[in-house]
This record gives sequence, C-alpha cells and structure tokens, in this order.
Amino acid sequence: MSRATPDEKGSMPAAPDPLRTLLDQFDDGDRAHRLAFFRAFHEAGPEALEELGPRILRPTAPKGLRLLAVEAGYYHPWPGWTPILARMLRHETDFGIFRTGTETLGRVRTPKALEALRELSVIRAAPQFQGQVVDVLVRADPAEAFRFHLGRLLEGSRNPSAANEAAHRLTGLVDAGSLVQLQSALRHPDLLIFRHALRLIAAVPTSESAAFLAGFLEESHLAALDDRAFKAALVTLRGLQGTALREAVHAHLEAQEDAASTGTLHRFLVEMQSLALEGKAARISARLTEAGEEIHLRARRLGFAVDAAAEGLAGLAIQGLIPPAEVIPLLERALCEQTGREGVARALARLAPAGDEARLDLLLAHTDAAIRVAALEVLGERREEALRPALLRACGDAIQDHAQRALFHLGRLSDPVSQARELLGRPMPADRDLGLRFVVLHGLGDLIPELLEEAEHAPREEWRIQVLQALGALKATQAAPLLASLLHSGQSPRLQSALAEALRDMEDPAVALRLCDRATALKQPLIHAVAVEALARAHATPATALPPETFPELRDQVMGAWEDRNPWPLRLRVILALEGLHLQASADRAILAGLVQETLNGKRPANARAPADLARVQNVLREWARVGD
Repeated sequence: MSRATPDEKGSMPAAPDPLRTLLDQFDDGDRAHRLAFFRAFHEAGPEALEELGPRILRPTAPKGLRLLAVEAGYYHPWPGWTPILARMLRHETDFGIFRTGTETLGRVRTPKALEALRELSVIRAAPQFQGQVVDVLVRADPAEAFRFHLGRLLEGSRNPSAANEAAHRLTGLVDAGSLVQLQSALRHPDLLIFRHALRLIAAVPTSESAAFLAGFLEESHLAALDDRAFKAALVTLRGLQGTALREAVHAHLEAQEDAASTGTLHRFLVEMQSLALEGKAARISARLTEAGEEIHLRARRLGFAVDAAAEGLAGLAIQGLIPPAEVIPLLERALCEQTGREGVARALARLAPAGDEARLDLLLAHTDAAIRVAALEVLGERREEALRPALLRACGDAIQDHAQRALFHLGRLSDPVSQARELLGRPMPADRDLGLRFVVLHGLGDLIPELLEEAEHAPREEWRIQVLQALGALKATQAAPLLASLLHSGQSPRLQSALAEALRDMEDPAVALRLCDRATALKQPLIHAVAVEALARAHATPATALPPETFPELRDQVMGAWEDRNPWPLRLRVILALEGLHLQASADRAILAGLVQETLNGKRPANARAPADLARVQNVLREWARVGD
C-alpha cells in the first residue's frame, strides 16, 4: 500500500481503510491482530495517527491497544505523536505504557515534545513516574534539563519539595558550564536555595569550582569571625548613651582600623557613630536590636557555608582538582577558630596525612565531642594502617560510645588478633580491659584458649570476673566444661556468680544443663536463679522450646531459687526470666503459673513488694494464660 499524500487543499486524507477496519474489530489478545496492526500502521504512515489518536485517548481504550500504540510510536517517532501522548500520559496508570510513551516523546525531540515532558515531570509527581520523565529529559536535552531543574530549585522555600527534588536531579547534570549559574544561585537570600547551590558547586568536578570553594570558605570564615566580634561589640554598646556611647564606638573603630577591617562590624560602627552624634536614643536602641537579629540570621548561613564548603573542597582535593596542602591550612584555621563544626572536622579527617599526629590530635582530642566522633568516623573509614596509633588513642575517649566506635574501627585494620594480644599483654589494667572489650566486640574466638588460662589462673579476682564475662559474651561453649569445673564451693560468691553467668550467656541447652548440675550440687539460691535464666535463654524461641523431659530440671531450679532467705527479689528475677521461655507442653506452663500464683498469695509485710513489680508479674501470668488458651 502506498503512503497517503496531502490533497490539493493541503489537508491529510483519512487513514486507509485497512487500518480503520482492523481497529474496529481489534482483539489485543490475538497475535495475528497485533502483527497486522504494526504492518498497517507502518504502511499508513503519519496520517494513521488521525485514526489511532482518538481511539487510544478514550477512557475505555483497552490496555493492549494503548501499549501497541506507544510501541509503534517508539519505532516511528513522528512529531504528530506529541499532542496525543502529552494528553494520554497525563493520566496513564500503567508504568510500562507510561515509560514507552515518554521514551517516544524523547525520540521525537521537538521543542513541543520536550515541553510536554517538562509538563509531565511536574504533573506526574509519583517518584517512579517523575523519575522516568526526568531520565528521558536528561538524555534528550541535558542543557534544557539543567535549566528546567534550576528553575525549580529557585522556587526555594516557596515549594521546598520541588526544590529538593530539583537539587537531587541537578547533581547528575552539573558540569563546568554550570558553575556561573550556580554561583548566582549562591547569592540568593533563601537559605534552602543557598544550601543546595553550595552543595551543587562542590559536585562540579573542575579546578575552577575548587578554587571558588577555597575562596568562598576563606570568605565565610572571615565573615564568621567578623560577626563574632560584632556580637561582642553589641554587648558593650547596649545601654550606653551620649558621651559614653560615642567613646565606646570610637574605641571600637580604632581597634577596627588597627586590624585593617572593613567588614560588617566596621560599617555598623560607622553608622552608630553617626547616630550617636545625632543623639537619637530611640533609633540607636532599635538599630542595636536589628543588628542582633541580623547576626542571628547570618550565623545559620555562615555556619552551613563553612561546613559545606569544607566538605566539598575536601572531596575535590581527593579528586586531584586542588592540592590538599592548599586546603588543609584553611580547614585547620576554621576548626581552631571555631567557625566550622562537624563538616570541617570530617573534611580535615579526610585530608590529614596519617603521620600528621598534631592534626590528628587536634581532631581526636577536641573538646567538642561531636567534632571528635565526626572525625573518628572518617578516619576509621580510611582503614589505613598508619592511623592505628591515632585510633588506639581514641579508644580512651571519655565518652564510652565514642571509645567503642574507635575500637570498632581499630578492629577493621589488619590482624585484629595480634592487636588484641598486644593490648591484653600490657601491664596497665585499663589497657587490658580495653583488650577484652576489643576481643568481644570483634568476636575473636582464636583467643578463647588464652582467656581460659586467665580465667583459671589469673591472681586478681576482678580481672578473672571480667574475663569470664568476655567468655560468656563470646558464647565460648568449648570453655563450658572448664568453667563448670571451676564453679565450686571453694570460690568466692562473686566468682561463683560470674562463672554461672558466663555459662548462662552462652545460650546453649547443653551448657545450661551443665550449669543446672553445678547449681544442684552447690544448693545456693542465686546459682539456681542463674540456672533458670540459662534454661530460659537456651529455649527462647519456638524452634528451641524446652522439651517435657527437661521440665523437671527447670522446676527443681525454680524451687531451689525460691528458698532464698529474702525470697521476693530472687523470685521476681526468676519470674521475669521465665517470661521469655518457650515450652513444648502447655501443662508445664500451668505448673509454673501455679508456683507464681502461690508466691503472690503468700503473706508479706506491707510495702514489701513494689506495685510496679507486682504489675509485671501479673502481666507474665496474663501472657501465659493467653498462650495457654
């Protein structure tokens, strides 16, 4: 079939009869119909859209026909598709059809097609649909996509969701040609626009952007120092009048001239000098208040500027776009003079040479805990052997959580077992304690034999208890026979308790039964209670539920713990331990519930049991009753 041509009046004739006939009786489930559709569409040419367009725009248009239409458009990206797809894709709910339709508009690539895509990126706000449109726009016309998203970014706080999404999209679009426009956005008074513009400049991988950020960081640092002096000056000027005010302003101006300063403070002082000469007390008071508010507003902007510029500059330095030797002094000055915070610390931690102990100490021994931990995380992620001494020093941080993070990063370096041995072999108890924490944190099972030796023969009881706690935390079941043999009446009560708790913490059924044997032999209520805890932890899930044949042992341990001279605290401990126990037989649970109820019914002096404790026990009983039902 030959392609149709315009008639004498210039209009296109109607679509050929074969395509119309096929569409009238089209069955999208019939493969022959689908093949015939593509043949007829190809032969009809662009005028086929006059027949197909109205059909696929109907609300009742079948999904199969809509899909075939957009697939045909993908292979025949005629300009006539633009008005049809622009209307159809506004409401299309099937993502496959929507994706193919937007790809078709991208291949059409006329100004009207690109405009339709831009409209769709606004209308179709769902992340999946919007992301598809943006991806097509970027491929079809990156420069236009940049301009479009920059315009959305400049909506700022008036439309924060659109600005944030635009900033996210711009991250993949910025290049050397974007720098001038982003610098212009950086001067915008809207804080949201300012923040995004600064981050985007840091994403431009050029030496020009690095040089700009270096200058911007220095400028922001000096502005923050100027505002600090400004704030201090305001304190001295408030409440002064007449001659006293003029003299104070004059003294500040002389100090500014000595420092060759022409910043915000200098301009303010010149203004105040004029007001003081005029003697307008009300205007002076109002101007002082305004100045304080201005400083407060600038502080947020400058604080972010220093931190964000520092981190962006560090990233560009690592890419080789600016020498680190030029950046490090700027970062050090901002950190020492406290114009920047965690961002500056992270940037300096990325660039500081591993052997530069002075700068590493500046970071890890800083008085501000937030700065210490920010630097620590970056240094730890570097995983450089030369940083081992610095990380070891950080393990002594006064904040326990920070010290633990340092231990974590230290263990990610090579040969953690040797590091642990070195710490455990030191003479200072604090270092040996650190070594134990290191072993537990990184699960260094290779050291279990050495820890067992310490648990059996170490002269200091306190140290032996700490070692036992470590063995329990490591779940060193191979150590259970020795630990059980050490649990005898010749040990101190503290050591007996530590041995029992180490066996309990292994959360192993066989180890728990071994502890029950020792508890029965010792006949001490506290050890019986720990044995109950051991059984509860070893059978804490439905898959590991306590079998009926083990229940008599559990019951005996409960009864043994029940016999303490001051029974209620130990009984409460046992009851709360039993709360997490899973039993195979519901009859066993009823026996335990009876023991608990008997305890509650027993006579006790007034106020012997705290109401909160009684409520917790009642909750346990209710839960058992619910499970039993």
